[in-house]
Amino acid sequence: MFFFKKKPSRLRRLIILNPTTGQGDGVAYFEKIKASLREKLTEFDLYLTRGPRDATLRTREALHARSHDQIIAAGGDGTINEVLNGYFDGKRLISR
Repeated sequence: MFFFKKKPSRLRRLIILNPTTGQGDGVAYFEKIKASLREKLTEFDLYLTRGPRDATLRTREALHARSHDQIIAAGGDGTINEVLNGYFDGKRLISR
């Protein structure tokens, strides 16, 4: 179970979700917690990954476009790894 403190803010959030996480039930699990996320995080955009390295590419796009203030990885170790790799271009950290 996840617990979040509600913070009034206008942060632009991007959730990068791997729909095949676990046993392929990532979207079903997300649907169960979506209402709580909307209540606690207010607004967010959702992006479903389509394959390997997609989370990395989407993270880089969001950073370069400065389209979101927070990027949240939703999935397993691989998804988290890809999102973190998206913050780097080679050895250089992509700054906002």
